[in-house]
Amino acid sequence: MNKNFILSKLADAIDQSKWDEGRNQYLLKRIKQEKEIANSDKLYLEKIFGIKISNVKYDLEKKKKKISKKIEAFF
Repeated sequence: MNKNFILSKLADAIDQSKWDEGRNQYLLKRIKQEKEIANSDKLYLEKIFGIKISNVKYDLEKKKKKISKKIEAFF
């Protein structure tokens, strides 16, 4: 699924005060920051937009680096 499409739809929903405005703003922020969203949030987006969201892609290298730094800091 195209990230920009989802961002556009969420922004429209917020502008039109549709669905759960707080959740929409939260998801908009998470997706913009390329942070992972919960499965329940993916289901919410599928329901309100009537589309199938197989996976919102994120930069896995960033996650790997964060994990590596945490491991290094631990030892």
